[in-house]
Amino acid sequence: MTNFLLYGGAFDPPHIGHIKAITNGIQKANKILPYNEEIDEIWIIPDDQKFFNDNRELAPFVDRVGMLRLILEFHNIKNFRFRFESKNKTIPKGLFYILRRLIDDDSNILNNKYFFLMGEDQAESFKNWIAHEKYNELPITFIIVKRSYGISSTDIRKNLKYENSHPYGLINSVLSYIRRNNLYA
Repeated sequence: MTNFLLYGGAFDPPHIGHIKAITNGIQKANKILPYNEEIDEIWIIPDDQKFFNDNRELAPFVDRVGMLRLILEFHNIKNFRFRFESKNKTIPKGLFYILRRLIDDDSNILNNKYFFLMGEDQAESFKNWIAHEKYNELPITFIIVKRSYGISSTDIRKNLKYENSHPYGLINSVLSYIRRNNLYA
């Protein structure tokens, strides 16, 4: 049996609040699991389409994954792997459908446990997510963690665009990546 923590989002850009969410999500999930079990693997699911209904353009997918790798490795997050949506255009838009496919593709689905990590800000807007009414079809336990710890990707993007300073919540290597690739300008 494997215990998975699933964390999906735009990560536009990824910041320390995302890392705190992961570490707190692991702690919360481990408290739910039986005494001798813990989270075995973290699935980071960067969404290429956005899982909620909004019209904002995302930074290029490859750049968001590159920044995620930098921050996860910097903070020594172990046992993570990226899970991506299929390039098959017949899969409907939205994180629910990505999760459904990933879980269905797991050959040991009946023995594994899945914990879906969500920030409380996303939990508050959950009714706006694409296919939000279908999440109860998934064999997942929701783990809700504190909202971004005072850090917002929106605020970081605004800071980068208008103030060009070092925004709170970004590590140096991610900021360098952003500047080198002219993101959020």
